[in-house]
Amino acid sequence: MKVSDSILKRLEEDLSGNSATAPPSRLSQYTDEQVQFVVQIWKEYADHRQKIRFTAFVKELRKRWRRQSWLTPPPSRQTVADMLNGNDIRVPETAKKKMKYHEPVIKFFPNAQACLDGKQIDIRINDHTHRFTVEFVKDLASDAITASEFGASESAELVEKAFRHHSQIYGAPLSALVDNGSGNKKAMVNLGPEGTLVIWAHPYRPETKGQIEGEFGQFERLTWPIVIEGLDEKTMAASFAKATVEMYAMLRSQTPRCTQCPFTPAELMHYQAGELEIAAAFEFMAARQEQKKLLKERRLRITQERQELIESVVKERQLRGNMLIFKKALSHIESQIIRQAEIAFAVQAGHDHFDESKRTMMYFCGIARQMQEKKDQQKKEEIARRRYGLDQKSRKNREEMLAAQNEFKARKEFEKKPWVSLVKNLVSETRLAPEFKRFSIFRNQIDRALSFMMKKGDQHFATMLEKAERMIMDLADFSLPIRFEMVEFVKERIDKLTIPEAKTVTL
Repeated sequence: MKVSDSILKRLEEDLSGNSATAPPSRLSQYTDEQVQFVVQIWKEYADHRQKIRFTAFVKELRKRWRRQSWLTPPPSRQTVADMLNGNDIRVPETAKKKMKYHEPVIKFFPNAQACLDGKQIDIRINDHTHRFTVEFVKDLASDAITASEFGASESAELVEKAFRHHSQIYGAPLSALVDNGSGNKKAMVNLGPEGTLVIWAHPYRPETKGQIEGEFGQFERLTWPIVIEGLDEKTMAASFAKATVEMYAMLRSQTPRCTQCPFTPAELMHYQAGELEIAAAFEFMAARQEQKKLLKERRLRITQERQELIESVVKERQLRGNMLIFKKALSHIESQIIRQAEIAFAVQAGHDHFDESKRTMMYFCGIARQMQEKKDQQKKEEIARRRYGLDQKSRKNREEMLAAQNEFKARKEFEKKPWVSLVKNLVSETRLAPEFKRFSIFRNQIDRALSFMMKKGDQHFATMLEKAERMIMDLADFSLPIRFEMVEFVKERIDKLTIPEAKTVTL
């Protein structure tokens, strides 16, 4: 089979380790018969089930695989998923990327850092379940639960009410640590100008609010489940839930933190910090916030061309939002996808019914992320189809890749040991009948091997030639005179290659 130069070049980059992307030229170690076996087992397994657990299917597949006579071990879960994906049977979801690690929060004196978070509470009365949301306010230094409020959901009004409840008893905290939810953002717009430093928790990292998350877990262990039987269900559920939370918060704040500290969290909350201490803590936390921004900008490594592209998108489309977060969100998006997302956004923004509140960087990132996920999924399906697809096009592609791989290995083996190729072709040349030696193709291969050996230098050429002569003399299938004739033939070819023939000039 004739191998195209593009396939051979891609294979050479892949096998030499210079490819920076996933190797599209990698061949499957499983035959078409084995792939067909996996597909058939999936169809039989899915025929009697409405919902399929993929791990259970792989477990069943491995049991049936071991009953076969194949020596190849069973495929992994990812390989099975690629086999099914390559034959358009099952399309897996693309893995989501997670954020990086961030350093924990440093504690100061009481009422310097208040942590706010909500928790859903389910109360079952008779056969009906009622759901409420409780918003906790906890002080990080004293470990006290300072306020709690109830509502139907974690809205901005509930967050603001809990914050003001805390402020009425202990005064406004120096800073407030909250989630990145929409309710918290709307509430902190009103509370931020009052002098409280708002610190946003990092996405995908609950450790920043680990203390209050631990309180939620302890609350569930002590009070769960809550089941009430009686009349007037809604009122009874709300009153009981509120009384349970207030009782837990009061008992929790009056429990000593440890045996080494003689004060309870409630007593520690009455600590009054001095003006210098307050100023120093506020200055430290504000400086830490600025330092985080600078570190994020330094860690965000993007090319000048990409930076100009992102800035032009913001300028041309008049997007609102945080530029640093916008660049970081687009760090995993290809430049081509960003341009396509800009076109899609421009089309949507050109409609008369377009909501101008959506002209934000967050909305643009959503469009770009969907396009990138779709392209990644298509690329993943294409690679799986190339490796495990049973259609005619996929099989032809695998045959071309196999031929390219064999040709590449043969060339590397020839470059590594050219004298082996020399002796192999010399044996074939010797076994030819005299009438066919005139048109022998093996002679060209002998000259090719000798020419390659000469390019290595005199010292290396002498060493490789000595190895070739030793291999010729070790050929037991030929008599000793024939072996000497083979050595003399090699010397004749060397003389012919080293002494160019005289050119004939015709006048």
